[in-house]
Amino acid sequence: MHCGDNSRRRKSLRSEQDLESAILAELQHFITELGSDFAFMARQKRIGIDNRDYYIDLLFYHRILKCLVAIDLKLGDFKAGYKGQMELYLRYLEKNEMVDGENSPIGLILARAKMKNI
Repeated sequence: MHCGDNSRRRKSLRSEQDLESAILAELQHFITELGSDFAFMARQKRIGIDNRDYYIDLLFYHRILKCLVAIDLKLGDFKAGYKGQMELYLRYLEKNEMVDGENSPIGLILARAKMKNI
């Protein structure tokens, strides 16, 4: 690999992380403005499953629904694997984060575009 290729890749990764941070900040602000029923809990919530770390982009609690709301932001087009990843997050939250009296967590995947052939 050429040294310049490595530099471009690092710069691209930084740009993507900067973009993700800006989008997440706006999304976090937008959801909290939806009303007092959403309570912000975490950004980049780390969860460990089978000795691997995963990160939920945003985690909220909805007071009326009485459940955790996991939001996963995808910068590219929607891929079917994202659904499986969200289901993994939701099962983890259900097993490790829910408390008595809460309903099962729900997930929201925000991607740039949807799949056209579903």
